[in-house]
Amino acid sequence: MNNGKTRLKMALLMIGLALVEGIIKHFLSGFPITEVFSIQGVAFGGYVGARTVSNMNKAKYDVAAK
Repeated sequence: MNNGKTRLKMALLMIGLALVEGIIKHFLSGFPITEVFSIQGVAFGGYVGARTVSNMNKAKYDVAAK
């Protein structure tokens, strides 16, 4: 997996997971969907941010090395 493809796959996975959690919330009214979404959002944001910075640094040093 390279560059944007991992972030796209992760975003699609998060959308699918949110759908499953929405179905669970429909049947179990006590399911803490807001808290689960916030935890997932933080994890996804951290992953995407780290991948973006990592790719930017890699591109910067690849150009300097040429």
